[in-house]
Amino acid sequence: MRGLKRNKVELWYQLYDANIPIYETGLDGNLVLDPVTGEPLLTGDFTTKYKDPVSFEANVSPARSEASTDPFGVDVKYDKTISSCEMDLPIDELSRLFVDKEPRYDADGTLINEADYKVVKVAKSLNSLLIAIKKRTEGEDE
Repeated sequence: MRGLKRNKVELWYQLYDANIPIYETGLDGNLVLDPVTGEPLLTGDFTTKYKDPVSFEANVSPARSEASTDPFGVDVKYDKTISSCEMDLPIDELSRLFVDKEPRYDADGTLINEADYKVVKVAKSLNSLLIAIKKRTEGEDE
């Protein structure tokens, strides 16, 4: 699965960092406190936090093809594949990728857009790494 150097494009990956709990808020926007303990009330929902995007280069397939065998099996739904010879990439199934767009930052250095792909499956061989990815919609929760 080695690719030509000229076919490599710059991509960015984001690794999963943590689940952040969401707290109850009143109509005024302030936190609702438990009358017994004084602690903020949890909604039971979480928002996912990711680390800052990291750049890397790899070969991205134009689209999924049915002409060859499925390296990930027949039940895995994916749109594109990424192949790389960098075996030490920490990308896993919880990662997100910027493929068709670049990460954008505001004046404070805060990331203002979200990744456009999520990792579906990672397959490592002796000399290469193959990653199945699926397009996400903006604001989609995993």
